[in-house]
Amino acid sequence: MIKTGIFGGTFDPFHLGHLALSKAFINEIQLDELFIIPAANTPLKDAFIFSYQQRMTMANLALKEIKKAFVSDLDNTGENKSYSVELIRRFKEKYKDRQIYFAIGEDNVAQLKDWKDYQKLFEIAKIVVFTRNTPTRKLWDQLDYLDKLSFVKMPAIDISSTEIRQKLINNEDVSLFLPKHVNDYISSLKQFDNINNFLLDQKHENK
Repeated sequence: MIKTGIFGGTFDPFHLGHLALSKAFINEIQLDELFIIPAANTPLKDAFIFSYQQRMTMANLALKEIKKAFVSDLDNTGENKSYSVELIRRFKEKYKDRQIYFAIGEDNVAQLKDWKDYQKLFEIAKIVVFTRNTPTRKLWDQLDYLDKLSFVKMPAIDISSTEIRQKLINNEDVSLFLPKHVNDYISSLKQFDNINNFLLDQKHENK
């Protein structure tokens, strides 16, 4: 059976931390393939700096040299809110004979019990947690699903999407945080004024 990783997120924008995690996911779990699935919508965030199609393009640009990595538009359903169980079910309907490894961050471990239908996740996928081995691990001892999680240590790259977005709003250089092709793409968007007006609105809202 094909070992398939699913790594979802807003990827707003897709940065070097996402790239490092993608490589670690493939190598540590020995995946046959990895699907990056940008979120079309999320209940935790009402707006993105970059459009769904722009985020799809950035992910493709960042991953084009990783042969086992693919970018999927599976979350672009037109629904206001998607969730993990439904997303994986749709994936399994489209891609047969896969053993699914679903990636989450360590900040989601304790919150997992609050996810919709979270127990069904363990029936349809293996859950892989990217962790920095922080002291919060002790707080997980009471969780009844801890033994169903696999842990992979995160690469030593600490990059914040929020910080990158703020720098973009302030018109600061973000090239050190982004894959070159992604940085070039964002520069081209700014050059042709595709995002400048939105960034200006965001700047005013953050005052």
